[in-house]
Amino acid sequence: MNPAPFDDLKPFPGPHHNEPPLDARVTTDFDDALRARELDTRVTAIILSADRAPDPIETPEQAGKAADLVAMARDAKQAIEAERETLNRPLLTAQRSLKARADSIVAPMDSAIAIVRGRLDDYVAANEAPALGDYGAKASAREVWDFEVVDYPKALRALRDNASIRDALDKAVRSQVKGGVRRIPGVRIFPATKAAVR
Repeated sequence: MNPAPFDDLKPFPGPHHNEPPLDARVTTDFDDALRARELDTRVTAIILSADRAPDPIETPEQAGKAADLVAMARDAKQAIEAERETLNRPLLTAQRSLKARADSIVAPMDSAIAIVRGRLDDYVAANEAPALGDYGAKASAREVWDFEVVDYPKALRALRDNASIRDALDKAVRSQVKGGVRRIPGVRIFPATKAAVR
């Protein structure tokens, strides 16, 4: 009896085995969508026009052309963002669904383990010798620094030079000023003239 022919042959790959990775497919689809609407050439033309814009702008005609250019750039940006959103929405929905599914599996475990970890913290605080588990884990005491903010104004003053604190404060002030607040202690709020392009 002869052996079965091709018994050492690897199974044939399933469908979609020849497709590029998802990130490459999405960016290719995005580029195709922009090209179909000629948004890529429009952006290039806007950049070239901006490079040729007069400096300084001195006449009403130059200001009008500059306003047209700003409006065209705004419209192009909105169109590009709309194309991105069209492609991104299904991906975002899938990511959120996947994250929610993973969280629904892990969250009960995390809650159960948090209780065990608290008991383990109590044990190692009361016992000097390390404990070894069959899984290879080792529990021993270690000193860590923890914190609790008890006076926010004092803490903010102490951390006033921290870049993250400054960024957060700028964001909070910007939101308040945009909402109509005109007096904030320690903040100079002033009118500034900007071009409104409609």
